[in-house]
Amino acid sequence: ITALFTAAIPISPMYRRLNFNNIREAQAEERIKEMNIQIQIVTEPLTEAPSGETAPSNPTYAEPKVILDEQNADKLESLYRSQNSIWSMVDRFGRDRVFEIYEYTLDPTVLGNARTMKIHFCELLMEESGLASHLFGLNLAEMTYRRAEKGTDAIDNYDVENDLHGVYFLTGYVGLGIMILFLLSFGIRAFAAVLRDRKRFFTLPLCAFSLSYGLGIIHSIFTASVLRRNNASIYLSVILAVLWYLTQNSNQTEATFIEDD
Repeated sequence: ITALFTAAIPISPMYRRLNFNNIREAQAEERIKEMNIQIQIVTEPLTEAPSGETAPSNPTYAEPKVILDEQNADKLESLYRSQNSIWSMVDRFGRDRVFEIYEYTLDPTVLGNARTMKIHFCELLMEESGLASHLFGLNLAEMTYRRAEKGTDAIDNYDVENDLHGVYFLTGYVGLGIMILFLLSFGIRAFAAVLRDRKRFFTLPLCAFSLSYGLGIIHSIFTASVLRRNNASIYLSVILAVLWYLTQNSNQTEATFIEDD
């Protein structure tokens, strides 16, 4: 069975998608070479030595300054607009803000990264929002934009995929703080139970579900939908419920604890 599935990888949707992305990045790289965009980055010291004096050996430099003339700025805008949904970002926020948040990159891998694009879009939304949005989050409808380009009429969705970013952008600092405290409380509860009564609580089931709890938290940082989609969050919910059950103070049959070697 393993050999069969391995042989079928080249015809799988995942393989075709990865292959398509690689081809698109290669085409974008060729286009970048042809466009020959010249971006000059200059760093200058914050203070210059007085006339006749030796400059300090370790001068302090200001933030790097990007020098981009109008012709090269037009080329860079054309490149960014060619990346589908980044077209909407340029149209919505203006090219200068998009250049800055992407740090004037010419890397096709970065420009083609959908997760990075969605995070940048919401970051730009946050920049122009008031204190209330920072505290309690943005409206989900604000994370969409109608793209009308070359006869194309599509709605681009910038609802971020990464869970912690999504919780922050939709519920603000308040919601993100509540979510973090809620999740951490289960780990703290399990750790405190073991410290309180090691023989009773340091069991194989508690160790197994604590490990699953930690992996679930890690997945919520680097992947999508672990916290925000019911078809995925149900698994973490079950882990949290079992952790709560295993660390109860009520009298119950003790599980076999892990002996020291």
